[in-house]
Amino acid sequence: MSSWQAYKDFILRQNNGNALDLATASVKVGLITNAVVPNSETDTLFSAYTEVTGGGYTAGGINITSGESLDTATTGQVKWLTSIALDWLQNGGGFNNASYAVAYLTSTGRVICFVDFGGIQGNTLHDLIITGPSTSILTIAF
Repeated sequence: MSSWQAYKDFILRQNNGNALDLATASVKVGLITNAVVPNSETDTLFSAYTEVTGGGYTAGGINITSGESLDTATTGQVKWLTSIALDWLQNGGGFNNASYAVAYLTSTGRVICFVDFGGIQGNTLHDLIITGPSTSILTIAF
């Protein structure tokens, strides 16, 4: 699995006076197929993608607990989600076409970041679990 990659639109908004308060934002992570490959340069809305369907998956994805922390080792950086564990439980009638996970703002559907699974994943034979890096999903310099 690749690293989480931020969308350009999200980065621009964080720096142009329209910043998302990562400490309080309502964010979900949804699973999408490869029908539309995420483009970090141009994509802005989660609704542009085709979501997986099947047992064990709720449309829209899973709510995640937002949280930011100031990077004490490096001044001028904020880290978001220093740990994450998302689990779509095994389900015989589940999905078998997830290629990406996308984090997005629940209220507007604006995308924040995504991860490429590097192949098609599912939950028909086993749980699909996404665990975050020990450092953070996103590190934002200011």
